[in-house]
Amino acid sequence: MSERYRHYESIYNATFHYLTASPDQLYPFFREFFDREQFPLGSYHMRHFTWFDSNFIKFFTSKSFIKQKTNILEMFFQQTRSRKFLLFGDIFQKDPEIYANIYQKYSERILKIFIRVSKKKLSNRLNQVFQNIPQNKWATFVNGYDLPETIF
Repeated sequence: MSERYRHYESIYNATFHYLTASPDQLYPFFREFFDREQFPLGSYHMRHFTWFDSNFIKFFTSKSFIKQKTNILEMFFQQTRSRKFLLFGDIFQKDPEIYANIYQKYSERILKIFIRVSKKKLSNRLNQVFQNIPQNKWATFVNGYDLPETIF
């Protein structure tokens, strides 16, 4: 997947923002992985966790990450009025739902939505979530090697 991201960086002059529901305490491990795998440089946006704010289980079972991811995406769209976006997400979190909601507001600026799935078969969930989004505006991928070389 890093190879494809580097390709997009090269041919489209893409910049990257890595948005995850993981706690920010994992940043050193993410950074080491991204460096080792040679992902393009970018900003990292993670959830903050302290032992004083909530318990460990509640942090990972709460839906607050949906609001946080949505707020961060809203910030990107509001502060970069002319930028176009490719959104890459994961079916195992709520990325499809978050991206579908953002698409309704910023459809002209979202070039494509890519959702990682476990099998290259469209699920009923994605068909339902993206029912109001044109089929050519979203796609699935399994491992990054199956992402298209050219997007537009």
